[in-house]
Amino acid sequence: MKELIAGLKKQQSVFTSRPDISAADVKASYLTANDIALASKPYCEGEIVKTSILKAAEIMCSEKLKFLLILA
Repeated sequence: MKELIAGLKKQQSVFTSRPDISAADVKASYLTANDIALASKPYCEGEIVKTSILKAAEIMCSEKLKFLLILA
């Protein structure tokens, strides 16, 4: 019986939310995927990569955005 309960808990753990993933990470990921889909070009294209990184940086770490804009 203990083996069944342990197996059930293991299976249920797959469907629980991960606390180490923040809402900002998810939003940046969706925006990047949206940019790729709207551009209808591969992600290796330089301009798409640049805009996606800047958008993700704005969401995830806006305090470092100024530094990234200088590099871009």
